[in-house]
Amino acid sequence: MSEQIENNKLVPVKDLLNKKFLIPSYQRGYRWTCRQVNDLLDDILEFSQNNVDSYYCLQPLIVKETENGDYQGFWEVIDGQQRLTTIYIIFSYLLSKERLPICIDLEEFEIRYETREQQGCNSADFLKNINRKSDFEAKNNVDFLHMSNAYKTIEKWCGKYEFNVDVLLSNVRFIWYDVNRKDHKEEDSHYVFARLNMGKIQLTNAELIKALFLQRKNFGDHAETIRRKQLEIAMEWDTIELALQDDDFWYFLNTEKCETPTRIEFIFDLIRDSDEDEAKNQKKNKYINSDKFYTFFYFQERFKKDPIEVMWSCIKNKYMIFKEWFEDDKLYQLIGFMIAAKTHKTHDLIKLNSNNKSKVLFEENLKEEIKKTLWNSHSDLSFIDKLKYYDKDNKKLIGNILLWFNVTYTSLQYKDNKIYRFPFGYYNRVCESTPWSLEHIHAQKSEHLKKLEQWRIWFSDHLLFLEKDTTNSNEVIIAEIKNEIKNIDDARKDKNIQEEIDYQSETMKRFLGIYAQVFSLFGIESDGIENLALLDGRSNTALSNSIFAVKRQKIIEMDLNKNNVFIPPCTRHVFLKYFTNYPSQFYFWSKSDADSYLKAIKKNLEESLLIEEGENK
Repeated sequence: MSEQIENNKLVPVKDLLNKKFLIPSYQRGYRWTCRQVNDLLDDILEFSQNNVDSYYCLQPLIVKETENGDYQGFWEVIDGQQRLTTIYIIFSYLLSKERLPICIDLEEFEIRYETREQQGCNSADFLKNINRKSDFEAKNNVDFLHMSNAYKTIEKWCGKYEFNVDVLLSNVRFIWYDVNRKDHKEEDSHYVFARLNMGKIQLTNAELIKALFLQRKNFGDHAETIRRKQLEIAMEWDTIELALQDDDFWYFLNTEKCETPTRIEFIFDLIRDSDEDEAKNQKKNKYINSDKFYTFFYFQERFKKDPIEVMWSCIKNKYMIFKEWFEDDKLYQLIGFMIAAKTHKTHDLIKLNSNNKSKVLFEENLKEEIKKTLWNSHSDLSFIDKLKYYDKDNKKLIGNILLWFNVTYTSLQYKDNKIYRFPFGYYNRVCESTPWSLEHIHAQKSEHLKKLEQWRIWFSDHLLFLEKDTTNSNEVIIAEIKNEIKNIDDARKDKNIQEEIDYQSETMKRFLGIYAQVFSLFGIESDGIENLALLDGRSNTALSNSIFAVKRQKIIEMDLNKNNVFIPPCTRHVFLKYFTNYPSQFYFWSKSDADSYLKAIKKNLEESLLIEEGENK
């Protein structure tokens, strides 16, 4: 039995240096971000400068001493492990830099993460020697990655500020609470963990549900069986969480970022929402949907009637379904489109999947749903000719048709015997900040051109192509543009000049007259799908108001330079005129080019959604 400390006592950090701590498998791993580490260091620094005779409280450290098994003599940490681990990493840094007093011995101070130990990873060794661990070791383990980042943050912070070691040892304190003492002696650690954290912001439904799954009473009375089952679930949990942390996987299933630290909660919410009995009784349930712990309370009720094996199997089954969807090229294409286009939610697709007896039938039903969305109840594709950009309903349909065109067209591209896949992960991430939009291949309006600098750039870009164009006689318009560029340069020498141009001014009228002349020379006037392409909002703004040749050059530059810009394949190919047989010029978007593009879209819609008679029988 270790030396006992009185409950609710403020314990200096130095009094913990002779203790060993175990972070049990039901706990989430180390997840503090650089910001949280910096905040703790800043708080301790501020305290040390102003409160030398007082103490800085690190909140409760709730523990339970283990009395048998592999970790006999360790203190099981029920709450407070994030701060405790961060304090340990601070000591590891100070030790590596020989900044600790000679009298301080860290040999007995140890923290072990139970789940990592069972995966063959020595968490105690990693923490003790974190200054010598490689990035490769860190990147292969999500806990080690966060620990390594915390160490680097501490190292960077200590390069700027002087750390008061004496304050850390004596004035930084935990509120010690041992649940083995007094009336808590017989309580299960997992239950205490859930109950103590119900009101804390940093814990999620997922972490509280994990505590439910790992309660000892779920697994009988045999100690070894209990331990093996707990570790099995903890490791499978970790596998699922790690997979969902992959943004390509997450954004294949979702169009929005995860608002909780643990993404597995997404699966718990799906199970809750898929429960038809729960949906019927939701209004009667005292734990309404607005309650932030609604999902936890739902599972707490389920545990009263369903065995743990059934509950955990349900969670794993959902994960395996998602994994199959992601790894199967056909399902990836169909489901990825439906989620990205926001025509269906993951919940709808789970239900559709459960209603089909075979994978083939499921695929065909997905195709049928997409066909309903894109064909818009029409018997043939002639309706596409009438779709217009400025019709609100048409605009959404055009966007979905072009998205599907890009998705299916991507799968036709081969390299090294591998099929390319449309990057839904990137596509949906872009939507968070700059929604995807429809770009006119040949611009129609002089939107956004309101300032002298904007007009000067526009004149310069188009002058370049007017001088190269041999299909028209452009001498007069070239002279006018050069004159306007000179006028703008002369005007802007005056520091008091107004950049914003009055729309009714003579200057604006001249500019718009030149704009109209340039566009009359290059290309068609159309708001139909044959003159539209899919592009992210930021790139759309950069390209708007330009003739085809200027846009084409900028698209090529964006694609070559990357700059975190994804140019959808069909958009790229439109400006390279891939859909035109034997293009005669690349200066403007002609009616022939538009017709070829429209024909390719129709052909794709027809062939990609073709469902053979009797195929799904």
